[in-house]
Amino acid sequence: HTRPPEAKDTPWPNIQLFLKDLLGPAFPHVMGWCKWSRMNLKAGTRPRLPGQILVLVGPAGCGKSFLQKLITRMLGGRSANPWLYMSGQTPFNRDLFEAGHLVVEDTFHDLNPTKRRALGAKIKEFTVNDSLSCHGKGSDAIRLVPKWRISISLNDEQENMSQLPVMDESLKDKVMLIQCKMPRFPTDLSTEDGWKRWDQIINDEFPGFLHAVDEYDLASLSTPRFGVRPWHDPKLIAQEDETAPEAVLHQLIAKDVAPMFPGKPEWQGTALELQSVLTDRSLCESAT
Repeated sequence: HTRPPEAKDTPWPNIQLFLKDLLGPAFPHVMGWCKWSRMNLKAGTRPRLPGQILVLVGPAGCGKSFLQKLITRMLGGRSANPWLYMSGQTPFNRDLFEAGHLVVEDTFHDLNPTKRRALGAKIKEFTVNDSLSCHGKGSDAIRLVPKWRISISLNDEQENMSQLPVMDESLKDKVMLIQCKMPRFPTDLSTEDGWKRWDQIINDEFPGFLHAVDEYDLASLSTPRFGVRPWHDPKLIAQEDETAPEAVLHQLIAKDVAPMFPGKPEWQGTALELQSVLTDRSLCESAT
């Protein structure tokens, strides 16, 4: 297992301002998520404390990936990319077990509904199961107990959102879905000197940030299974609902099927009847 860095009771004003700007109302939930994640690394009473997957959605350059780097550092400094395994492109995942933070950054490409469901199943497996199969190429799979956490960042274009698994009730409690905003930075990051100064600020304030995480009072955010209640940005949930297969089917019925039956306010019928309508060439030709 990775060893988390030490915390100190020192000021962390610039990191705090960055996170509050970036995360908005989700800030308390992410602080609670970080606290539970650190507790997971130190836990000795059980093999693993389950935790949600953190999904960060926002404009390019807003600091989503930078937050992921802070999380990697917070959890011991080792990260790995689980995307090929989670999306079913490889059965091998041994490298993931060497990391405390599994990181996916803007790598969502052309997931069909079947692959989206498979990704949803992997999210459930990674967040809930105490032990997981560790399989390296050329070796037998074994069961291990990882203490990793997982974060996903993606730009907020519609095509990226449509690649996420459908957020049904079985998945919502296992995901934090966060809308990120452009934050304020204390230095000019368009210059090399600005980046050097920002890195120094992070180094100076990081122990204080960790102390704030470790001492964070979950209060009303506390929940038994995952430690902290999930946050789901309302606009992202609404946007995600529009791309769900059920919503797409409803739009198909309203746009293409209803016009075949003029005089009726809407088409109604069973799934079998809908299939019959869509495959009846004479009806389709008369509608056009």
